[in-house]
Amino acid sequence: MKPTEVMIHERYIPMTLDARTRRLGAVWEMGEFFQRRCAGRRPVFITAHGKRIFNMDNLAAHLGRKLGVSRSTVWRWLRVYRRWGATGLDRQPRSDRGRSRYFLRHHPELATITMAMRAEGLTMRGTHLALMALCAKIREKACCYTTVRAFVQHMEFAVARRTNTQQNRRRRPGEGKELG
Repeated sequence: MKPTEVMIHERYIPMTLDARTRRLGAVWEMGEFFQRRCAGRRPVFITAHGKRIFNMDNLAAHLGRKLGVSRSTVWRWLRVYRRWGATGLDRQPRSDRGRSRYFLRHHPELATITMAMRAEGLTMRGTHLALMALCAKIREKACCYTTVRAFVQHMEFAVARRTNTQQNRRRRPGEGKELG
Protein backbone atom coordinates (compact mmCIF):
# COMPACT_ATOMS: atom_id res chain seq x y z
CA MET A 1 0.00 0.00 0.00
CA LYS A 2 1.43 3.34 -1.06
CA PRO A 3 1.44 6.00 1.66
CA THR A 4 -0.71 9.01 0.90
CA GLU A 5 0.95 12.36 0.42
CA VAL A 6 0.09 15.04 2.93
CA MET A 7 0.78 18.63 2.00
CA ILE A 8 2.28 20.88 4.65
CA HIS A 9 2.35 24.53 3.64
CA GLU A 10 5.09 26.72 5.01
CA ARG A 11 4.05 29.13 7.70
CA TYR A 12 5.38 32.64 7.67
CA ILE A 13 7.88 33.22 10.49
CA PRO A 14 8.51 36.98 10.61
CA MET A 15 12.06 38.04 11.41
CA THR A 16 10.63 40.75 13.67
CA LEU A 17 9.76 38.08 16.25
CA ASP A 18 12.20 37.39 19.05
CA ALA A 19 14.79 34.66 18.51
CA ARG A 20 13.07 32.15 20.82
CA THR A 21 9.78 32.41 18.90
CA ARG A 22 11.58 31.96 15.57
CA ARG A 23 13.33 28.86 16.95
CA LEU A 24 9.99 27.50 18.17
CA GLY A 25 8.50 28.11 14.71
CA ALA A 26 11.28 26.14 13.03
CA VAL A 27 10.99 23.30 15.54
CA TRP A 28 7.23 23.23 15.08
CA GLU A 29 7.62 22.88 11.28
CA MET A 30 10.11 20.03 11.74
CA GLY A 31 7.92 18.34 14.36
CA GLU A 32 4.82 18.47 12.18
CA PHE A 33 6.74 16.96 9.27
CA PHE A 34 8.12 14.20 11.53
CA GLN A 35 4.74 13.35 13.06
CA ARG A 36 3.14 12.97 9.66
CA ARG A 37 5.99 10.74 8.51
CA CYS A 38 5.66 8.55 11.62
CA ALA A 39 1.93 8.22 10.99
CA GLY A 40 2.72 6.29 7.80
CA ARG A 41 2.08 9.19 5.49
CA ARG A 42 4.42 10.82 3.05
CA PRO A 43 4.62 14.48 4.02
CA VAL A 44 5.48 17.07 1.40
CA PHE A 45 6.53 20.47 2.69
CA ILE A 46 5.65 23.24 0.26
CA THR A 47 7.66 26.44 0.64
CA ALA A 48 6.27 29.91 0.11
CA HIS A 49 7.75 29.83 -3.42
CA GLY A 50 6.14 26.51 -4.28
CA LYS A 51 9.23 24.34 -3.91
CA ARG A 52 8.48 20.84 -2.62
CA ILE A 53 10.59 19.31 0.15
CA PHE A 54 10.33 15.56 0.76
CA ASN A 55 12.82 14.84 3.58
CA MET A 56 13.67 16.32 6.96
CA ASP A 57 17.29 17.12 6.18
CA ASN A 58 16.31 19.33 3.25
CA LEU A 59 13.62 20.88 5.44
CA ALA A 60 16.23 21.68 8.11
CA ALA A 61 18.45 23.25 5.44
CA HIS A 62 15.53 25.32 4.12
CA LEU A 63 14.53 26.54 7.60
CA GLY A 64 18.15 27.30 8.40
CA ARG A 65 18.54 29.43 5.27
CA LYS A 66 15.32 31.22 6.10
CA LEU A 67 16.43 31.99 9.67
CA GLY A 68 20.09 32.63 8.90
CA VAL A 69 21.52 29.60 10.71
CA SER A 70 23.05 26.30 9.64
CA ARG A 71 21.20 23.04 9.08
CA SER A 72 22.93 21.49 12.09
CA THR A 73 21.67 24.35 14.28
CA VAL A 74 18.07 23.57 13.31
CA TRP A 75 18.67 19.89 14.14
CA ARG A 76 20.18 20.92 17.50
CA TRP A 77 17.10 23.05 18.25
CA LEU A 78 14.91 20.03 17.55
CA ARG A 79 16.98 17.80 19.88
CA VAL A 80 16.93 20.44 22.62
CA TYR A 81 13.19 20.93 22.23
CA ARG A 82 12.51 17.21 22.46
CA ARG A 83 14.63 16.91 25.58
CA TRP A 84 13.77 20.08 27.54
CA GLY A 85 10.73 21.56 25.81
CA ALA A 86 10.28 25.21 24.94
CA THR A 87 12.35 26.40 27.91
CA GLY A 88 15.38 24.62 26.43
CA LEU A 89 15.25 27.01 23.47
CA ASP A 90 15.77 30.06 25.70
CA ARG A 91 19.10 31.77 25.25
CA GLN A 92 21.59 30.76 27.93
CA PRO A 93 24.21 33.19 29.22
CA ARG A 94 27.78 32.35 28.33
CA SER A 95 29.73 30.61 31.05
CA ASP A 96 32.55 33.14 30.55
CA ARG A 97 30.23 36.16 30.49
CA GLY A 98 31.97 39.30 31.69
CA ARG A 99 35.44 37.89 31.21
CA SER A 100 37.68 38.91 28.36
CA ARG A 101 38.50 36.17 25.90
CA TYR A 102 41.30 38.28 24.38
CA PHE A 103 43.99 36.91 26.66
CA LEU A 104 42.82 33.33 26.12
CA ARG A 105 42.75 33.60 22.31
CA HIS A 106 46.02 35.47 21.97
CA HIS A 107 49.27 34.99 23.83
CA PRO A 108 48.60 34.01 27.47
CA GLU A 109 52.00 35.57 28.21
CA LEU A 110 50.42 38.98 27.56
CA ALA A 111 48.26 38.46 30.64
CA THR A 112 51.34 37.87 32.78
CA ILE A 113 53.12 40.87 31.27
CA THR A 114 50.07 43.05 31.83
CA MET A 115 49.89 42.11 35.51
CA ALA A 116 53.65 42.68 35.87
CA MET A 117 53.26 46.20 34.44
CA ARG A 118 50.52 46.93 36.98
CA ALA A 119 52.72 45.57 39.77
CA GLU A 120 55.44 48.03 38.70
CA GLY A 121 53.03 50.85 39.42
CA LEU A 122 51.93 51.78 35.90
CA THR A 123 48.55 53.38 35.64
CA MET A 124 45.80 51.59 33.73
CA ARG A 125 46.35 53.91 30.75
CA GLY A 126 50.11 53.38 30.91
CA THR A 127 49.59 49.62 31.04
CA HIS A 128 47.32 49.76 28.00
CA LEU A 129 49.77 51.91 26.00
CA ALA A 130 52.69 49.62 26.89
CA LEU A 131 50.63 46.57 25.92
CA MET A 132 49.73 48.19 22.58
CA ALA A 133 53.41 48.88 21.87
CA LEU A 134 54.33 45.29 22.78
CA CYS A 135 51.58 43.92 20.53
CA ALA A 136 52.82 46.07 17.64
CA LYS A 137 56.33 44.69 18.16
CA ILE A 138 55.22 41.06 18.01
CA ARG A 139 52.67 41.83 15.26
CA GLU A 140 49.73 40.80 17.37
CA LYS A 141 46.31 42.43 17.43
CA ALA A 142 46.09 44.81 20.38
CA CYS A 143 43.05 44.95 22.63
CA CYS A 144 41.13 48.05 23.64
CA TYR A 145 41.51 49.95 26.89
CA THR A 146 38.24 48.60 28.28
CA THR A 147 39.42 45.01 27.82
CA VAL A 148 42.70 45.68 29.63
CA ARG A 149 40.91 47.51 32.46
CA ALA A 150 38.31 44.74 32.94
CA PHE A 151 41.00 42.03 32.88
CA VAL A 152 43.26 43.84 35.36
CA GLN A 153 40.37 44.60 37.73
CA HIS A 154 39.25 40.97 37.61
CA MET A 155 42.78 39.69 38.29
CA GLU A 156 43.46 42.22 41.07
CA PHE A 157 40.17 41.26 42.73
CA ALA A 158 41.03 37.56 42.49
CA VAL A 159 44.50 38.14 43.97
CA ALA A 160 43.09 40.30 46.80
CA ARG A 161 40.44 37.68 47.59
CA ARG A 162 43.06 34.90 47.67
CA THR A 163 45.36 37.01 49.90
CA ASN A 164 42.55 37.85 52.33
CA THR A 165 41.55 34.20 52.54
CA GLN A 166 45.11 33.18 53.39
CA GLN A 167 45.49 35.94 55.99
CA ASN A 168 42.19 35.19 57.67
CA ARG A 169 42.84 31.46 57.88
CA ARG A 170 42.76 30.30 61.49
CA ARG A 171 46.08 29.22 62.84
CA ARG A 172 46.40 25.82 64.43
CA PRO A 173 48.02 25.46 67.85
CA GLY A 174 51.78 25.46 67.47
CA GLU A 175 51.69 26.76 63.90
CA GLY A 176 54.00 29.66 63.16
CA LYS A 177 56.20 29.10 66.21
CA GLU A 178 59.81 28.33 65.61
CA LEU A 179 61.23 25.27 67.22
CA GLY A 180 64.40 25.93 68.97
